[in-house]
Amino acid sequence: MSEIDAISSRSRQEIFARLKKAYHIPGFTPEKLPDPVQYIRMGDDLLEDFCTNAQANMFVLHRCIKENLTAKINAILKEEGAKSLLYPQGLSLDVTKLEVKDKLCYDQPIENIRAEVFDATAGIVCCQCAVASHGAVLVSSGPQQPRLLSLAVPLCIMLLPKERIVKSICEALSQVQVRPDGKLPANIVFISGPSRTSDIELKTVYGVHGPQQVHLMVF
Repeated sequence: MSEIDAISSRSRQEIFARLKKAYHIPGFTPEKLPDPVQYIRMGDDLLEDFCTNAQANMFVLHRCIKENLTAKINAILKEEGAKSLLYPQGLSLDVTKLEVKDKLCYDQPIENIRAEVFDATAGIVCCQCAVASHGAVLVSSGPQQPRLLSLAVPLCIMLLPKERIVKSICEALSQVQVRPDGKLPANIVFISGPSRTSDIELKTVYGVHGPQQVHLMVF
């Protein structure tokens, strides 16, 4: 460790120690705050609430059973004319049955496959969970599923088992798990359909940055 790094480390430790001491209140017990979702009007069926809100967010929603999932994805790939597919490691689908010309597993550093990643026309992303109150999905990134997987392709296909739908954002955040190596995910993001902007003549335009279409498979 260089002298500069050593000085920085000592300074950081001193600052944290002072903050910890300053905010220590003997006998203080934090109270759990209420989940703000209680102020949102919802029905009794999380699946129906989620699907309604997801469609309002401009997801292209597909409800199917697991046995038909591959066939549904193939139909989307064919309809959209996808020529190449990017997918994460550990995908539960049989990739050999996906009907697209070129398939690439995102299992290498971006420096090694940059051209292939940004040339891919479609990608598959696995959702960690979904929020019924907002019609959004939570995607966590890491070695198995790099963050560019949901950003670099024009057509994004997201996989969501319906048992992973929770009521609120607070509940979704509680689903974020520490990885086996003891670290938190490299990145988590709530996605509510394709990106949008109203900067151009105050008209809402979808798919400005990242995927132009987001197909959500709920099974």
